[in-house]
Amino acid sequence: MAKRKLLTRIAAGAVAGGLLALTDKEVRAYVKAKAGTAKMYAVALMKNPVGTIGAARLALIELSEKVDGQASEVMNALGQVQETVEKFRSGVPEQKKLEAPE
Repeated sequence: MAKRKLLTRIAAGAVAGGLLALTDKEVRAYVKAKAGTAKMYAVALMKNPVGTIGAARLALIELSEKVDGQASEVMNALGQVQETVEKFRSGVPEQKKLEAPE
């Protein structure tokens, strides 16, 4: 019950804050411009859903290729770091254990 009240009051506060923000002329112009852009995208999606889905698919493929490329570069860099550490460790003689004086 308390969780429901909390969420309801948070939502009510958000709505009230949004309405209060709309009293500013600049904010209203921004919301109007963003609503127009959203409407344009929605109309384009409704007119050509296959093309929109195809474009989204191509964008995901491109993103996947970029991530794969970055991952291979990171793996390469880690390999180089590992080699450098191994070279450094092999060049340093093992430290002798210090004995406490008697």
